[in-house]
Amino acid sequence: MKLIIQNPKQALKSLLRQAVLRADFDAFKKNLINLLDKINIIENQPADETEEHLKNNIRDFLRDTYSNPRLKG
Repeated sequence: MKLIIQNPKQALKSLLRQAVLRADFDAFKKNLINLLDKINIIENQPADETEEHLKNNIRDFLRDTYSNPRLKG
């Protein structure tokens, strides 16, 4: 096996050609707005929030955005 060294632009060339479905983009946008709203709410609360609580917001964003049943087969 021969190692082919590529710069990032070459490596991502085929990925950049893929079209994004409007429904997927809208779902990402909606979930990102929800995450940012949660972050704004947290900033206004006391500083004793735990890291676990903050990680749950990120987990929910990733789960809701990328755990799409349409992509599972």
